[in-house]
Amino acid sequence: MPAATPPGLAAPIELRLRLRLHTSDRDGSVRQARDAFRYLLRWLAAAHPEVTRLDQLTREHMESYLAWLHKYVNPRTGRPLATHTRYTYPSPLLQFSRETSEWGWDGVPHRPLLSRWDLPKLSVRLPRYIPRDQLDPLMDAVEQLPDPYQRTALLLLRWSGARRGEIARLTLDCLDAYPDGHPRLRIPVGKTYTERSVPLHPQAADALRALISRVQATEAAAWQDCTAAAVVQLVFVRWEGSSCSATP
Repeated sequence: MPAATPPGLAAPIELRLRLRLHTSDRDGSVRQARDAFRYLLRWLAAAHPEVTRLDQLTREHMESYLAWLHKYVNPRTGRPLATHTRYTYPSPLLQFSRETSEWGWDGVPHRPLLSRWDLPKLSVRLPRYIPRDQLDPLMDAVEQLPDPYQRTALLLLRWSGARRGEIARLTLDCLDAYPDGHPRLRIPVGKTYTERSVPLHPQAADALRALISRVQATEAAAWQDCTAAAVVQLVFVRWEGSSCSATP
């Protein structure tokens, strides 16, 4: 929390963040919530120093804060906050207000002070393909990469559509086939907490199969996958002498 934050403001927030660290496997989400509270507390210290407890917050305070976010200029860029940023900062506050009021916590507002209607509307981005005249030289360069980990990872990015983190967490048994023999990639549990399978182009399947054989020959140690809550053997792991490291 920012320096000199009154205990009545800091204590409930710190407690909720600690609980999230113990119950969530996404440290990034906890950091995002922490940053959202920091923005609110700094604004309160400047605009409403008389507020020293969270249960003193009112709907009027939150409306003023949202209006301030809309006008705030980022000192690093000299530009107003992007719409996505103005969505990101109030969202954890909405969740905190709703949950703690339902749980009956002391020292917090006894009803939610924000709703989904207070969050700015986000633009929906349509996927953009890479034009053929740009894709072909790119893939030719990928084929020339000497590192099999990099080459295979980029081929998987092209042909599977998996996220970078999902590819980094592929296991040795991630590749199989449909009944007709076409390769199939099993993508591990990730952001959506759902495992899924996708068809895979033979070019990527051949590279992945060769890399799996290479890793199996090293007898690399197993890893604890916190998201899947299982001990797994990863494909993208380098084994160098007596040390083993995950390859991003």
